[in-house]
Amino acid sequence: HPKTRKDPNPAPDPLFRPVCDHDGLPSIYIPSISEEVNLKNERADSTDSLLGVVELMIDSYCNSINNVSLQNHSVNIVKVKRYIVNNIDKKITLTELSELTNLDESYLCRLFKRECRMTINEYIRTQRINEAKWLLESSDKQIMEIAHMLGFSSQSYFCAVFKKLVGVSPASYRLNHGNYYRPES
Repeated sequence: HPKTRKDPNPAPDPLFRPVCDHDGLPSIYIPSISEEVNLKNERADSTDSLLGVVELMIDSYCNSINNVSLQNHSVNIVKVKRYIVNNIDKKITLTELSELTNLDESYLCRLFKRECRMTINEYIRTQRINEAKWLLESSDKQIMEIAHMLGFSSQSYFCAVFKKLVGVSPASYRLNHGNYYRPES
């Protein structure tokens, strides 16, 4: 059998193409995500390992989107955004972000607003709601628990913010988008 050469520029995986087009992810990222996922998928030999493939696919895709979204930002804004995402379940203060970047608080706020077209608090709130959406889709955690995990002062405040940003209540969102798996009893 002749050795098969690996195509250095494989065609983008049709599974990822529509999603990448929708989210503005350049197609150059698709082959690396697809290749890694396909390799793990071929080696999967149990339900748990298949769930690992799905998690890998989601993580790889999210990391690629995150990297692309940070390309047009200054180093300090990238630091702030990454800190917020990595600490979304904690109380985040402007003082912490200012110390992280060694920038004056008011200057940091202006810089963030100029580069991101939203305030730091709006960004934190948006990231918390994105995390809440993911938890509503992928877990059976109670809404009150999700609100508490993400630092909302009450379930009613969480529900109000969620509805304002998403357009539906957390319960309605879960009903329409929830797909968490339940272990067999």
